[in-house]
Amino acid sequence: KGQADDQAAFFSNYAVTTAEAAHTVSAPAVCAQSTYPGGLYATGSGTSFSTPDVAGTVALCIAQGPCAGLPPAQIVSKIVGDAKAYSAANPSYGFHGDPEHPIPGKYFGPLIRPALY
Repeated sequence: KGQADDQAAFFSNYAVTTAEAAHTVSAPAVCAQSTYPGGLYATGSGTSFSTPDVAGTVALCIAQGPCAGLPPAQIVSKIVGDAKAYSAANPSYGFHGDPEHPIPGKYFGPLIRPALY
């Protein structure tokens, strides 16, 4: 409650080392829309809303071909690289706290983009 949209969620984890940053992406976690029982949609916040976004993006990447046959580490690299490239090319995409709009000392990673796959 009281969490503003388009900024890093107060409950978000973040990377602090270069090694961690290499495999870090963000997903919508505040004001995220998701399916809801009964064929409806609901808006909510938290990992229950963001985790399926990341898992679905990876599944799309594998199913659509760009990640098909890649080992897990290369899939992570592809997803992170594509998210970074999209964010860099579209500066209005993302949130306060992503690499294009950083918060010093906290690396949340680029916002994942399912529509790329």
